[in-house]
Amino acid sequence: MWSYYWAYNRSMNPRALLECHRMRNSVMFITALVLGITRLAIGQTVSADESARLTALRQRAETGDAKAQFELGFMFEGQRNFDEALKWYHKSAEQGDSGAKQSIARMYYEGIGVAKDYSEAARWYGCPEPDIKALTACREISYKDLPTGALALLKKLRCDVSSNYDYGSAVDLNGDGQPEYQICCKDSPHGPCGAVVIGKIGSDWKELTAKEGVVGYTPACGLFVVLASRHSGIDDVCLPNQCSTVSSPGGRPCVPTIWNFIDGRYRSVPYTPIAPPR
Repeated sequence: MWSYYWAYNRSMNPRALLECHRMRNSVMFITALVLGITRLAIGQTVSADESARLTALRQRAETGDAKAQFELGFMFEGQRNFDEALKWYHKSAEQGDSGAKQSIARMYYEGIGVAKDYSEAARWYGCPEPDIKALTACREISYKDLPTGALALLKKLRCDVSSNYDYGSAVDLNGDGQPEYQICCKDSPHGPCGAVVIGKIGSDWKELTAKEGVVGYTPACGLFVVLASRHSGIDDVCLPNQCSTVSSPGGRPCVPTIWNFIDGRYRSVPYTPIAPPR
């Protein structure tokens, strides 16, 4: 789950980077709290400062501070107390906190503490209706799993990754039973990779990525929401963590990027996001 709180600046606008930086700082703060609580649970001593921070965080959350509610939810998730995590995420999300909305979506998307539900996850992400069949079949892969033609294309694209970034997803985007691939192409100093989407068009392997690029996450199809709608016989895609430069050029509000397959490759298109449930 940690990879969700690191931004890769190839395809995220400054507002999205700032949001990820805020969330990363929250993660560091909450991690310290979780470690402190764990030591309490096993009878170890915690510092007065740690105890005071935890008390102050809960007090702020209980008085309606949305940021504190998000941080408390993340803390409970770190403790694997998923019911409490969802409770505080919902309280924060009701006040519009984007980190809390993303966290609720992620829990449903990955089935963390709740039954996996791609439709519910998509609503919280602000995405249109997902292709549940394609997402259910999506699987995590590495370079060794790729066919020869795909490897040849990645070499042509000058993709070069270390063992830490040897991952991607195999997902059927056109319903023909054969997968297309979202795969890491470039390492990143921190967190997710710079990825590409490739597939076979006719007899040739082609890059399908929109010009704005795409970030690669784990697990399979992480933050790569395949949609039920199609263009030119290929599923549309929603990228909930990448603010659309078409729908919100200034990054306000941060609207998920939507890809349609047009003229032989994916292209970003205007989109009015679906309001998440309350």
